[in-house]
Amino acid sequence: MKTVLVSGLGLVGSNIAAKLLENGYRVVGYDIRPTHKTHDPLFQRELENIEYVEGSVTDFNRYLQVAKEYEVEGIIHTPAMAGGEFPKIVEVNINGGLYALEIGRLLDLRRVLYISSGSVYGDRMDLSPIKDTEPVDPTSYYGLTKYLAELMVNAYREVFGLNAAAVRLSGVFGRGWHAHEFFFQGTIFMALEGEKIEVIDHYFPYTYIKDVTEALYLLYTKPDKLKYTLYSVSSEKGARWAEIVECIKNEIPQAKIELIKPKPPPSPPPQPSGKKVWVDRPSMIRGPFAMERIKEEFGWAPKYTVVEGVRDFINYIKRLKEEAPEWYAEQVKKFRGLYKPPPIPR
Repeated sequence: MKTVLVSGLGLVGSNIAAKLLENGYRVVGYDIRPTHKTHDPLFQRELENIEYVEGSVTDFNRYLQVAKEYEVEGIIHTPAMAGGEFPKIVEVNINGGLYALEIGRLLDLRRVLYISSGSVYGDRMDLSPIKDTEPVDPTSYYGLTKYLAELMVNAYREVFGLNAAAVRLSGVFGRGWHAHEFFFQGTIFMALEGEKIEVIDHYFPYTYIKDVTEALYLLYTKPDKLKYTLYSVSSEKGARWAEIVECIKNEIPQAKIELIKPKPPPSPPPQPSGKKVWVDRPSMIRGPFAMERIKEEFGWAPKYTVVEGVRDFINYIKRLKEEAPEWYAEQVKKFRGLYKPPPIPR
């Protein structure tokens, strides 16, 4: 049985782990805490066969030890830190990625996938699809560190011949995050409860987790070497929250959601000519990805629009409310206590 090391068991990591388990892989989940055990009960059933190992991706010796001990054939590296102190962001996003690549080199692994982000493009007022070959322009520490990690993926592939690739994702939503951890989930929970909530009507190329999972599975399981070092996965086009709210209200008649017009961002302080203004947040606005590489190599395209993903996710949460009422009530309680206007999407 082939063994895959999935580092990070959050939204993306847990879903690709479940997909691999479903298809007969042995999955070792490496995380600083058993995150997969805090997911909803329905999801936990799909993850019960994960072999969880506690450890940090910033601990190279531990990371390597686990890969050796379980004789893994590859790594899917998902951890990320989007905000906080810059040294910590570097430690997780760059060093953690470097360690996954170095382990891949030392153990001659079949494949290493590094999960990156569309934040490498920074804020873009042009909402047209972004080609894989377009230049990046990160404006956040998060986007910068993700881009630097991508460069390391390319270096390990070019210098050492490692079969590695970076995969840029955009605004992933769906099962695997709790209501109080992600505004998207919390909005649906509050709508089901008929509680008033405000959302800012901004545009973003969100991506449903089912599409992300399918794409990552294809990229990881391809028998021969991947053609490219970099791929992108998003919805075909983004959506405004006005469209998302309309969908929620159609599916949940008791929803009480008020749309708020976005205020223009405050003007940055004067800067010397040519100096970039850095912000301590992921990018706010950009278009979807053109995804020409994954389409060309695999004939793959996302199955869900943003609204279709929202509708599917609503049905999933409705099922949770019926089949796991205690867990559902706990999520509502946590989100209600922490609710604030929506954070900026990644």
